[in-house]
Amino acid sequence: DAFGADLGVQLIAGARQSLLVALIVTMLNMIIGLLAGTAAALAPPVAAMAFTRLIDCFMSFPGLLLAILLAAVMPRSEHTVIVALVLTGWTSRARFIRTLAKQLAHEPFIEAATAGGATRLRIIRRHIWPMMTSQLLVQAALSMGYVIIAESSLSFLGLGGSIANPSWGHLIAEGRDYLVEAPHLSIFPGLAF
Repeated sequence: DAFGADLGVQLIAGARQSLLVALIVTMLNMIIGLLAGTAAALAPPVAAMAFTRLIDCFMSFPGLLLAILLAAVMPRSEHTVIVALVLTGWTSRARFIRTLAKQLAHEPFIEAATAGGATRLRIIRRHIWPMMTSQLLVQAALSMGYVIIAESSLSFLGLGGSIANPSWGHLIAEGRDYLVEAPHLSIFPGLAF
């Protein structure tokens, strides 16, 4: 790069940084979405309406713009990026899980468990959540890609983590100044991204 550092090593370090943030954000989004979505699906009608409206309010703002706002206000660190992406990303998971839980709540095996005297918490833990596992894994895999793009976008704008831990967006931003002399400084991180 411009300072003589190995670009390949920086790409690998950037991959580690981006994947770590994506994994943490995806896990937190799934946990929050699982709790909120299940509560919205199985709560009494008034509480379910309140949960659904809360999810709709969060979804009414563009997620990446809200993440940029949060990252700009908070101090620059990896924790800030994680918090900003979790606060903006849990809503779509909650809506998806709410739909799944509502469908599963009317299945015959859930009605049989209810008739057998199982508590609502037991039905959720032993029947509903295990039935969602495969679909949630697919959603988590798809979410990882979005989070990597969002984290790289924040880093490109200078709102990402610290410079000591470069991410792909930060490497692309650094290479912009040398596009004519050394276009590979932005091209290779862009291809990895």
